[in-house]
Amino acid sequence: GSSGITRRWQTDYFVNLIKKINTISKFHFYLLAGQNEKKQAYEIMSKITKINITSLCNLSIYNSFKYIKNSKIYVGTDSAFMHLSAALNVKSFGLFGDTPVNYSDYSKNIFPIIPENFTTISHQSNAMKLIKPDFVFKIIKQQLL
Repeated sequence: GSSGITRRWQTDYFVNLIKKINTISKFHFYLLAGQNEKKQAYEIMSKITKINITSLCNLSIYNSFKYIKNSKIYVGTDSAFMHLSAALNVKSFGLFGDTPVNYSDYSKNIFPIIPENFTTISHQSNAMKLIKPDFVFKIIKQQLL
């Protein structure tokens, strides 16, 4: 989830990435989203079969802590969940297509991902669509293997 429409990643991109990550190992995926992103989380779940995936969208942030803390990685937009994951010592792959990556400089646990061949991102870059699932998978795979 993310507060602004220009900071959201496409549903099909998430679906594609989850399927790719699942080829490495049979992970259990948890979807976190705020009230405005629940619909997208359920769309993602409806497009994925034979993969362990659970929505945590109806939990309070506090009740989601135990799932986040026990996770291997976080992958998602620059959002409260990314910052929370990093604070809970989870490797957090943040998708930055419309916010500056220096928002992640405070934590060694955040790995900012910007579109391939970009050198910088700022507000109003409107580049979330340019962060492709294959590129994100390549970065995650380097960290997981």
